Amino acid sequence: MPLVPTIETRWDLTPAEARAHQASLADQVRIEPLRGPLRFVAGADTSYNLGSNRVAGAVVVWDVARGAVVERRTAVVETPFPYVPGLLTFREAPALMPAFAALSRRPDLLVFNGHGIAHPRRMGLASHMGVLFDLPAAGVAQNRLVGEHPPVGEDPGDRAPLTHHGEVVGAVVRTRRRSRPVYVSPGHRVTLAEAVAFTLDNAGGYKLPAVIREAHALCNAVRRAATSFQTLELAV
Repeated sequence: MPLVPTIETRWDLTPAEARAHQASLADQVRIEPLRGPLRFVAGADTSYNLGSNRVAGAVVVWDVARGAVVERRTAVVETPFPYVPGLLTFREAPALMPAFAALSRRPDLLVFNGHGIAHPRRMGLASHMGVLFDLPAAGVAQNRLVGEHPPVGEDPGDRAPLTHHGEVVGAVVRTRRRSRPVYVSPGHRVTLAEAVAFTLDNAGGYKLPAVIREAHALCNAVRRAATSFQTLELAV
């Protein structure tokens, strides 16, 4: 079944319009338990060269039962929206939409290399895309965008709440000893506890979950190939 948006959205906005659009969508986010067990989890990431508007997007589908990737989809598009912290969805989502549309399986959960509600307007990439598809979605980021937290223990599985304006918006999670923690936040239709549990289960001793590592490697490979092809065209 093709993965298609359930609501209309626009990417050709000014930064001010994009912030207003995020605010208009924020009340549609629902943080609630998953409705069933996870079988297929889609991981998504993007890659682009500094100063370039050519963005490579990759989506991989992880089969939880098999512990392996069973589908890979990519796209490369021109996205002129500038790099603005807090508005990365408008730069990155256009490269992910064609990849999601090409999936042959409907995921039970979307996991993004980014944030969910741990965002100034509670509308990070995972929240925005979760609402857009009305699917459970979570964010796993390597850097903090908002919030404060107490120290995190050194053992894998140790965690601390991430709070912003008095609200718990995520968790700071140690996935591997002697490695910086990751920032996990629910995006839509999943709880923080469930997002953290999947992150730890899928990390397998690494810093990031396998589904994110696979998507990250794929989009980087696609970006390098697209850059090489573009360079060859210009040389000719």
